[in-house]
Amino acid sequence: MSDPTLSFTEPIPAADIEAVASLHGRGLYLQAYARALQVAPLHRWQNEAAIILAGRLAMMLGNSRLGDGLHYLAWRRYGHSSECFYYNVRRLLYRSGPYAAAREIERHRSLTERSDRLGAHWLALRAQIAAQFRDFTEAHSLIEQAVAINPSDAWVICEDAHILQMEDRYTDALERAQQALVHRPLYRAAVQFVAFLKQLLGDDDGAMSLLVHADAAVEAEVIASQLYAMQFEKGMYAQALATLSRVEQLTPLRDRNFERWLAGRYADVYHHLGDRPQELVYAEKADTPFYKRTAAALRTAPAAAKSVLLPVQFVRQHHTTCGPATLSALTQYFGRPTAHAQIVESIWYGGTRDHHEREWAVSQGWHVREFTVTWDAAVALIDRKVPFTLTTVEPGNAHLQAVIGYDAARRVLIIRDPYQPQHFELIAEGLIDRYAACGPRGMVMVPAEQQAKIADVMLPDEELYTAYFNLQDHLVHHRRQDAIGALEHMTAVDAGHRLTLWARRAVAHYDGDDEEALQVTETLLLSFPGDVNYQISKYHLLRSLGRYVEAQGFLAQVSEPCQAHPLLTTRYAELLLDDARQYGTVRQLLRGALRRDPRQAFAYNLLAAVAWRERDYPLALVLYRIAASLEDKDESYALDYFRAALWVRQGEQVLAWLLDRVTRFGAKSHQPAVTYFRACDLLNRAHHGLEVLESSLRLRPDDGELLLFMANAYAVNVHMSRAA
Repeated sequence: MSDPTLSFTEPIPAADIEAVASLHGRGLYLQAYARALQVAPLHRWQNEAAIILAGRLAMMLGNSRLGDGLHYLAWRRYGHSSECFYYNVRRLLYRSGPYAAAREIERHRSLTERSDRLGAHWLALRAQIAAQFRDFTEAHSLIEQAVAINPSDAWVICEDAHILQMEDRYTDALERAQQALVHRPLYRAAVQFVAFLKQLLGDDDGAMSLLVHADAAVEAEVIASQLYAMQFEKGMYAQALATLSRVEQLTPLRDRNFERWLAGRYADVYHHLGDRPQELVYAEKADTPFYKRTAAALRTAPAAAKSVLLPVQFVRQHHTTCGPATLSALTQYFGRPTAHAQIVESIWYGGTRDHHEREWAVSQGWHVREFTVTWDAAVALIDRKVPFTLTTVEPGNAHLQAVIGYDAARRVLIIRDPYQPQHFELIAEGLIDRYAACGPRGMVMVPAEQQAKIADVMLPDEELYTAYFNLQDHLVHHRRQDAIGALEHMTAVDAGHRLTLWARRAVAHYDGDDEEALQVTETLLLSFPGDVNYQISKYHLLRSLGRYVEAQGFLAQVSEPCQAHPLLTTRYAELLLDDARQYGTVRQLLRGALRRDPRQAFAYNLLAAVAWRERDYPLALVLYRIAASLEDKDESYALDYFRAALWVRQGEQVLAWLLDRVTRFGAKSHQPAVTYFRACDLLNRAHHGLEVLESSLRLRPDDGELLLFMANAYAVNVHMSRAA
């Protein structure tokens, strides 16, 4: 359905606004819409309160574009209104990310400073923004102020619960969200969030029961859609089809994007109901690349094409713990469960390297094989009832999930992702092509006593993966000659293979040989010229070698201003940072990058550097804190934040923050203690920093890097006997 032209021509009487608002507040959105139409179409509503209400109602009726448009135009028309500003900032937060929202708040801070119900919502919104920056100290401080204004406000309670969920405190989040339902039974936002948290905690029956009850009592598309997703996940396809029909009834204003989403869901359900003609009708209506390709596959697929879905249960990851969560799910599937938290404790620190995944599985007695994922290999494993891990590598990050099935008619692999409770499908051919620069890597692990079930499966590149794993293990334990032996074996097998080149590069990095690493990276770029990770690697190596002009030329070559990946844009901004005349351009580039990737810590760090050089120290300090919060395992960001705080005489507060990092992370890494020592050293308190290092050593007595650092620290601080 096309959106109506936005216009304001009808003044809305207060009694009509109150009547519609009452129905809206009870979640009776269809009735609210019918009542609104007695006055005028939503896009013709006038008055500040009326426009805001019309925007909120449009969103609940399937037209977020109209809702956003109304809220934006209300703000443009009533620029003095705190409430109009609130909804415009929420629009910015969802559309452009937390930095754009935070900047907008700073421009009009006076509109947010209130002590009434709206003031509580402003504080809750600022808390939400802080939580998206992963600054939970600030988020909890703000949400506590919001709760103090109105302890029984259900929306504020939901925002509080959401912050707890973002902090991976799922049980606490559920308890808090349930309090919102005590104060306001069947409150739409609370119902959604409580059901979602129940799913995360494994209470699917409780989540389903709540959604069914709420769906019968209110008229909310978002609740019906959430119920549909659970029914589909459970294989309740007839019920899911009926729920989709209800979603359709609840969205009389749905826009084109919603129409496509709905058509895709119908196509999925009809596929599982075996109604191929109807599936094709809705696949064409969905009109997305995924459904275009699956429809093409369906037209030539035999009617009896095989589909397999293995019962691998959902294990919810925490922040960046996709590796341990996926491994935990597979251990449960094979009846030898290891808790997610236990695996995190064993191998995770700010992420999980592929080497550690395999090392852990082998140490626990699993039979492990790594390989390059292909359709044939995936089908062979799944047919033997053996799921496997899949690593997908994007620019700047990687993600681990499990392949738990396939559908031969659609030519898709079925994925169990540790971040979302519902499984989903990926087109096999597209997946393999997209991630060719990194494999994509698969890892199959079965209990040692069951290895016979996959003994006859030919897995592509298995020999090279095993040799590469051995090489990594040798380098980690400083067995360089053994690593060279593994590299020579890989070279004999296939000198030009991606994994052999990776092995060459790993040895070069170990040796500090940037020239060799650059040569290997350029060879990789010949095969994968558009891979952003390889491009960034080349850029960093050129800078490390002092070839700045060449680095700038290379980035200019691969970075079209409007098309470049935000990571490349950020690196280009970094190159311009030393020229004060370019500060405006640097800010523009970084803000553009953050609109596309709002959680890129490096971009905030560079923005902080610009603000610092322009002597806007308060802004710089805020930006340094954001970078340090987003990447709380990166010591360079933490130290930059402390140095800035020290300059503006806030060093004591940030020193306490650094000590808290030692408490939280000290058992996993010596680096927070080293950063704390360096901060103490800048304050001429090296003796206190040494005490913290001693405490860290008691936790990590075999940490060679920590021992070397402490020896040097004692020597510099005239403790020669301790250094020895």
